[in-house]
Amino acid sequence: MKTSIALVGFMGTGKTVVGKALAEKLGREFVELDTLIEQKAGKPIPEIFQQDGEVRQESLYLRYSSRMVR
Repeated sequence: MKTSIALVGFMGTGKTVVGKALAEKLGREFVELDTLIEQKAGKPIPEIFQQDGEVRQESLYLRYSSRMVR
């Protein structure tokens, strides 16, 4: 069974740094959720928030985070 690890926390707390190091140590792929969402939406997170609203931004986080842990 494949197990996913999700790091959750406030901006600037080191999730990306820790996640990359952990992925390397475990021989796993590191996926940055913000980057994935920006690629899928075709625009940066601040633009999504500004143009489409907080509800849309949060729905994208929910959609892609739930897909990542399946």
